[in-house]
Amino acid sequence: MPLDPNKTYIFGAHPHGTLATCRALFGFDIDALWHKSFPGIDFRVLTATAALRVPVIRELWMWTHCIDANKSTARRSLKRGMSLLVYPGGEREQMMTVKGTHKLFLLSRKGFVKLAIEQAASLVPIYVFGETDLFTHHQWGIGARLWMVRKLGIALPLISGKLGLLACQVPVTAVSGAPIATKTTDDVDEVHARYIQAVRDLFEKHKGEYGCKDAVLEIM
Repeated sequence: MPLDPNKTYIFGAHPHGTLATCRALFGFDIDALWHKSFPGIDFRVLTATAALRVPVIRELWMWTHCIDANKSTARRSLKRGMSLLVYPGGEREQMMTVKGTHKLFLLSRKGFVKLAIEQAASLVPIYVFGETDLFTHHQWGIGARLWMVRKLGIALPLISGKLGLLACQVPVTAVSGAPIATKTTDDVDEVHARYIQAVRDLFEKHKGEYGCKDAVLEIM
């Protein structure tokens, strides 16, 4: 469904995966990927504050349309007419990544829904098949690393690919659902429930097409 370029949207991308590779693909090749899928929609990617404190990484991320994920920056971008790409599962979902599985940390994540209602932005779910198969996420020290996520907001995935940190050669395909309007309601729980169902429907609709016909989507 074509989106109205005169409106603003919050795109929720799932799953995060070990490195949120889909975010990088959209940012590095915006014309061939983003603008082809969503013509006329200007966007920014909300990125963890910790990542923007690292020299070189900060410049690279900002070059690929990233901004700080704090609420004031997100709100200001929407008011300026820019849509947002967010990873609602964040670092918790990143650390839950297991190759060959589909796990989302979403049941308690409602901040992006509140922001959408506040700014009358529609919500658009995106599911990325293949994201969790690019790397193997090793579970060594997972307890300590989850503690760092909870207490410090820092994720340290221990990963390996086909050869060192070279990603495995698997197809990565992003599919999007219809926009969910928020303009006529202030019921966060109701919109959140509709969004979760939309993500489930999107996954079920396309999983067979992208080699996951027997896969089960777990939402925690």
